[in-house]
Parts: sequence; C-alpha cells; structure tokens
Amino acid sequence: MQVSTDNLLVNNLHGYCTAGVPVISLGDPDFPSLPITPSTTPSKPSAPKKIKPQRSVDLDSEGIVQRISVIFNTRIDSLEKSVEKMISNNTLKIEGLKKTVDFACAEISEVKDQNVRHAVIHICQSILPEHKAKLPDVIDSVHRLGQLKKGATKPQGIIIQFSARIYRDAVWKKSTFLQNNKLRFAEDLSPAVRERRMQLWPLVAKAREQGKAAYFVGGRAFAKGAELFPDT
Repeated sequence: MQVSTDNLLVNNLHGYCTAGVPVISLGDPDFPSLPITPSTTPSKPSAPKKIKPQRSVDLDSEGIVQRISVIFNTRIDSLEKSVEKMISNNTLKIEGLKKTVDFACAEISEVKDQNVRHAVIHICQSILPEHKAKLPDVIDSVHRLGQLKKGATKPQGIIIQFSARIYRDAVWKKSTFLQNNKLRFAEDLSPAVRERRMQLWPLVAKAREQGKAAYFVGGRAFAKGAELFPDT
C-alpha cells in the first residue's frame, strides 16, 4: 500500500506543535478546578439576640395601693395645712387693710354741739400743713364713740376714716406732735387682729427682753426683721 507523500509531509510539519509537550488533564491534582461562584452573595449569619433576664417581681397589688394611698393622704394633709395657713394670713391682711384707713383718736375735749369733723381736720392740717387743702377731701368720716356724758372727766374716743392710706400714714408718722399736744392716735384694730396680737405678745415681749427690735404690723409680729409665729 502506497502512502501519500503529501499527507506525510503535512503530518511531519505539524508534529512540532505536539512533540515533547505534555497533555494537561482537568483531573490533574496539581491544577485543581476553581470553585463555582454562587449566583447570589451569601448573607452574614445574624448575631443571636441578647435576651434580657427578666427580673422576678413579686409585689402584692393590695400593698402597693395602700402605700400609694398613704403617700397621697400625707401630701394632701400637708397641702391642706399650707392652704389653711395662707387663708389665715390673707384674712388677717384683709382685715388689717380694712382698718388701716381708720384711726381711734382720743382726748379731744367734748363741747356741746361740737363739729367733730372740723376739729379733726384742723388738727390734721396742723400736722400736715403741706396737704392743708387736700385733707378736707381725704378725711372721709369722723364720729365720736358715744354721747357726751354729764360729769364725765374723760372724753369719748373719735373714729377717723381716711379715703387714702398715704395721708393716714403721714398723720401716723407725725404722732409726736399729737403727744406734745396731749392728743393720741391709735389704730382701730379688728377683733381678729387683736386676738392675733394677744397670741404674739409673749414672743414680742421676750424678744424685747433679749434686746431685739420687736414690733407689730397689723396682725403680724417681727423681731429683727424675722416674722414671729405663735406656739402651736
């Protein structure tokens, strides 16, 4: 059988491509196959949730209600006492303001058919000459306490009511003039203020014995600027 020389030549020419070159197989252990890339990115495993330990609370509901009731009642009692004290102080202040425009004036001689109002206005004009023209308007009412008694040696007191407190205070501050002229002005205190002053008087007297400046303002007492309260 005759072999074609043309094919032999071609085979010999192309034999150099494979001569001496080892064939690489996919199953060769020196060249392992790459892992297959997944189609989706795997998510990280979620960390386990921390479970807070539950505190065991063993409370009696009835006991809780009782404790709340006690606290509530205690605060209500404290609030009631504070309100009562405020009402008492405000009542005294109101009573004091109602009476601060009044004066009880004594030792003005009594004569028959006397115009007491004119006599009081004349005295006040002597005390406050700078307000001489204004005083007849601000002295609202004047009346004597009781009728003239035959054979009486001491005149009845006179109540003077001012329509403006500023003039009342101005007359009060110049009471030295009244003392020098044997006249006296005193506050017309309400029964509540009088009772309050009687309760506070021992504290005022004690403070004065200790050399402290103690005084009354309406139904309130003070010593060295600090308010005094009656013992309860």
